[in-house]
Formats: sequence, C-alpha cells, structure tokens
Amino acid sequence: MFLRRLFSENAFFLNMNNSDKQSIQNMSPQDLESPEKGQFNHEITLVLRQKKINLALIILIATSITSNINQTLVSSSFPAIGNHFNALNNVFWISLGYATVSATSQPFYYPLIAIMGVKRFYFACWILLAAPTILCIIGKNIWYVVFGYALSSFGGIGVSTCVSIIILSAAPVSKHKFFYGISSIVRSIGNMVGPLFGATIVSKFTFRSVFILEMIFIVACFLVSSYILFGADDTKTKVSTWKQFDILGSIFLVISIPCLIILFNSITPGSIFGRSATISCAIIFLVCFGLFIFNEKKTKSFPIIPTELYKIRSMILAYASVFLLGPRFVGSGYFIPMFSNATKNLSSVKIGFIVTTFQAGGALFGLLFYKFVKASNMRPYMMGMYVFVLSPSIYECFLNRNTPTWSLFLCEAIAGFGISGISLSATIFIIANSPKKFRERYLSLFSFVITMGAALSSALMILIYSNVLKSKINAIRINFPLNQQDINNALLNSQNIHSSTIPTDLSHALMDAYSRSIASVMIYDAVFVFVGLFLIYWTSDKNFEEIIIE
Repeated sequence: MFLRRLFSENAFFLNMNNSDKQSIQNMSPQDLESPEKGQFNHEITLVLRQKKINLALIILIATSITSNINQTLVSSSFPAIGNHFNALNNVFWISLGYATVSATSQPFYYPLIAIMGVKRFYFACWILLAAPTILCIIGKNIWYVVFGYALSSFGGIGVSTCVSIIILSAAPVSKHKFFYGISSIVRSIGNMVGPLFGATIVSKFTFRSVFILEMIFIVACFLVSSYILFGADDTKTKVSTWKQFDILGSIFLVISIPCLIILFNSITPGSIFGRSATISCAIIFLVCFGLFIFNEKKTKSFPIIPTELYKIRSMILAYASVFLLGPRFVGSGYFIPMFSNATKNLSSVKIGFIVTTFQAGGALFGLLFYKFVKASNMRPYMMGMYVFVLSPSIYECFLNRNTPTWSLFLCEAIAGFGISGISLSATIFIIANSPKKFRERYLSLFSFVITMGAALSSALMILIYSNVLKSKINAIRINFPLNQQDINNALLNSQNIHSSTIPTDLSHALMDAYSRSIASVMIYDAVFVFVGLFLIYWTSDKNFEEIIIE
C-alpha cells in the first residue's frame, strides 16, 4: 500500500546538439557552480498561444491530478482486485510492478523530452496512461492488471514530471514559486482521493469501476491539456537527437534498478524471492551498476546522469534532503495507518481521514508557499521545515495503546506541512542554483530521488517491524500458553485483538506488541530526518546563500 506514494513525480546533460556539447566541454569549473547572486538567467523555451498564460498553466497543472488519482485510487483497491480473481497472494506483484517500472523509467524522462520535445512527450505519457488503464478494465486475470498498472506508472509520473518542466519552461521567474505551490496543492488533493473514496467505490461496485473512473479523468484531462498546448511552440525544448542517446548506459541502468528493488524486497520476512534470487540480484546489480558508472565516465555519448552533478555540492545536498524523507513517506503511508487499525481499532473511514490529514498539511503549505519564502538564505528555512517533520517523528517513537487519536491527526498534518516545505524549497533551490544548461535535467531527477528513497527505506522498515513484532509475539506466547489460537487469530485479523472473547490482559499485550514494533520503525524514520537536519545545519558553504527565485 505504501508504494502508492512513490509517486508521483529525470535527466539533461544527455541530450544536446553538437554546439551545446562543445560549449559544455569548454566550461570552466566556475561555470559549473551555482549562479552568482543577482545573475540568475532564465529563458522561456515553451511559448503558449493563450493570452492568459497564468490561467492556462493553472488549468494544465490541475490536469496532472489524474496521475495521483491513478496511484492512490487503484492502490486502495488491491484487496478487491485479489479477491475478484481469487489471487490475493499475487496482489504483491501489482505494487512491486508499479514501483519497479516507475523507478526504472524516471531517469529517462528528460532524455526523451530533449529528443521529442516537451509537448510530444507529454501527450505520449497520456497515451501510456490511458492504454494500460483500458487493459486493466478488460483484463481476464490479475496479470493483466499487474502489467497494465505497472505500465501506467510511466505515463502517470511522466505527466507530473512534464508539468514541472512546463512550469520551468513557460513561466517567468517571478511566477515559479506560485505555480510550483499550485502543483503541490494539486498533488495533495489527488492523493486524498484514494483514502477517502477508494474503499467506498469498490464496496458499492467492483474494482473495475475504479479503472473506469480513472479512464474518465484521463480522457477529460487529456482533452483539456490538448487545448492548452495546441499551437504551443516547444522548438527550443528539442535539444538532442536519437543518435546522442546513450544506449549502452541505458541498458545497464534498466537492469540495475529492478535488481536493486527486488534485492531490498527479498530481505523482508515472507518475501516471495528466495535466497538464490537474492544472491543473483545482488551480483547482477553490482556488475551492471559498476559498468554503468564506468560507462558514464568513458562514453562519448552524453551520459544519463551527468558527472557535473557531483561537482556541485549544493545539488547533492538538495537531493539528499529529499532522499532522507523516504522513511517519513513510508511511515505516514503505511505504518501509521497500521497502528491506527491494529492498536487503536479505528474504522477504515477514520484511517482514511488520518492519511488525508497528511496530504492536507502538504496542500496547506503549497497554498502558503508563494508568500512564505522570502529570505535570501535558504539554509535556516530548510532547517525550519525539517523541524516540522522531526517533531512528529520523535513523538511517534513513543506510540502506545494510550496514544490519543487526535494526536495522530495533528502529527500527520505537521509532517505533511514540513515535507511539502522541504520538497518545494528543494525544487526552487535546484532551479535557482543549477547551471542554466542543466536546470531541466536536475529538476527531472527530483521525483526519481524521492521514489528511490521511499522504495529502499520501505524494505528496511518492514524488516525492522517484522523482527521486533516476532520477538514480542514469542514472548506473549510464553506468557499465555493457553491462548495460542487467540494469538493466531489476532495475527490473521487485527480486529480479533479487540474481541471480547479474548482475555483483557492478552488484548493489551497484543496491542503493546504492535505499538512497540511500529514505534521501533518510527525511530528509524526519526534518525533519517535528524540526519537530514544535521546535514543542512552542518553545511555552511556559500551555496546555501545563493539567490532564491522571487
């Protein structure tokens, strides 16, 4: 379920013409640093035909809500899909397929944009979102849904990424914060749809109704966005050709990322991947990723991830700040709802509201973003947003069966507010401080970093949770030798924990076991957030005092 948040929403040095290539090669180290204060240069590379450009961009941003609806609405229907096909044990593949394809495809978004142009690639993403959705509607078995939903991730996240590039390409500098704030609001609203309405839709109809509703959104938003971009001039966004595409590096990366995801998923208890598969994936990843790095340094084509990125310290810090938020996404999307269900015995509606509160916090910051960021020094601002995330993370390290429900709502709202602040500030920071020729490419890598941070953290957090819970349950079995069947029933269905048929002491012991297991995972989350805060605090170089887009 948590993988639905990997979402939403990468690459530039790869794709330029020969003159651009020569200019990059002639750059001095100073040219690769962040722009000096007051010297930010920005060029409009996508010209819209509409007279009211601001309104056109707002409407275009609004259409990207379909991407987030695709993620959350479908993921809320996973159990119904498994039950419909009598293949509940294969539901795992739906989630894994989506995560694997989305993570693997994201580094290639901007190389394709640079070849095709942002407008053509944007429409291609809509097609790659619509066609797999149709496959899910007419699918005769669960594997149609697995394949279709996985393929739709390319189109869905591609739409979101294109919108970010379009904002950068078509909007003046003075409006960037405003439009990225609107984009954050749209994403948050889209992420609310699944928790609020997914279960209700499936219970009243069938799982296919979810895909039908998604298809209606796709068609409507595609028509609207087609009207907005009709006649738009995106000639300047085409800066490369297919001959410049790094095929060898692409092959190595396409093999490496799925192996890494499978490797981390295989370490979790109950994984469908055996020991031999784990070892094989580890070997393949090490070999292919090593060859990928070697190819990046030696290739005569433009590399997929430019080596210039590693020379700009501010870029590494910006990416690290959002990568370290991965455990927080997993905690809010998976473990806090689990705690609400197993320990607090909340209804699915209330759990949906808790998840929605996290998104509402993000939407609130997006609403305030345009007026909120005024300082020219980004460092204390980013530290402040990390404090917003760290505070609920520390509180949730002490979760127990007596934790008041209202505190969960408050913590998730604060965490959502802080995460939105860090993400948006990092976005603006990347745009303002990256060299002009790499701006779009660095921005397009943003969602890939978030996705990998959450994907890798999820496996480690599940491993921690499972091991702690196992030890707690073993202790309970020793203390309650006559209630083994009650314990087994509670592990199969958390509702049995609160049943009146089991002893009160056993019920409390089971609630404490779940609470402490989840609290242990939230310690992992808090440590990562603290490391991010310390990283920003420890860094005192001038790159954090560069210009911020006004």
